[in-house]
Amino acid sequence: MASGWNKSAEAYRPFEVYTAQFTVAAAEGLPDFLGSKDGILVMDVAAGTGASTFALCQRLAKHCRANKTTAQVVATDFSEAMLKSLMEKLNASDPEEEVKSTQVAIKEGLLSVSAKVADAQDLSAFADESLDAITCTFGIMFPPSPSKVVREFWRLLKPGGVVITTTWHYNNMVSDTLSDLAYTFMGKDRFEDPPLLASTMKFGTEMFMRRLFRGDLDGVKLFRDADLEARFVSGSAKCLPRHIAAMLNKNPVSTDYGTWDEAAAEKHLQETLADADGQIKLHGTALILIARKPAI
Repeated sequence: MASGWNKSAEAYRPFEVYTAQFTVAAAEGLPDFLGSKDGILVMDVAAGTGASTFALCQRLAKHCRANKTTAQVVATDFSEAMLKSLMEKLNASDPEEEVKSTQVAIKEGLLSVSAKVADAQDLSAFADESLDAITCTFGIMFPPSPSKVVREFWRLLKPGGVVITTTWHYNNMVSDTLSDLAYTFMGKDRFEDPPLLASTMKFGTEMFMRRLFRGDLDGVKLFRDADLEARFVSGSAKCLPRHIAAMLNKNPVSTDYGTWDEAAAEKHLQETLADADGQIKLHGTALILIARKPAI
């Protein structure tokens, strides 16, 4: 699956505007769990091209500045191309707006940021109980064994550490737009979801996520139900029809349907969904699950 996400990296930028608002909402609550200790180590799992990492860094920089502390952020992803894009943004001489505060914090000695290619199911390169916090934004639903991912989170967290995981509770681009395109161009029933999409939809329910983090799905005792908190955040953004069309043959969720005629899909989207400005509204609700590892 990594090759699919490698292809997605080049077309992902327009959707970062959409997902960024949810990553910011997730990162906002992190300082509440960190206290004023120095040398905080945080891992951003399934970091992709950096939207979640830079939202995290922006919030951590404020926290470190206010508490006179420092933090290290390690971005991991199994897509080398995604992480390459992330590091290019970080090192840009004319950075995007959301990256500037991270560069400033690094120069001030408040933050250090690194990237490492790693499968979330196997983070054995990192030591037991070495992390103060873990974030995972729209990524936990894709590995073949999410239970292994959560067991790795548990292993890596220090006692009192926290995991903040964000999943889609609802996303109209997938739930409605992609289904319409599959009906129109692939002859699929509007309610027939491809295997990958069907397998990821359950992650948007609080019940499933609680079961996953408790370890119920494979009989391993992990987080207690009292250590889990769910929050729901809604948001929206706009993109052009060509942005959605360009993703169809790159994103594994849509390639699960087959090979797309991107030009025809763009024309259809322009005619059926675009507003007077030629844009399509993306809107959705994210489930943010906060899991705190009990302190000893």
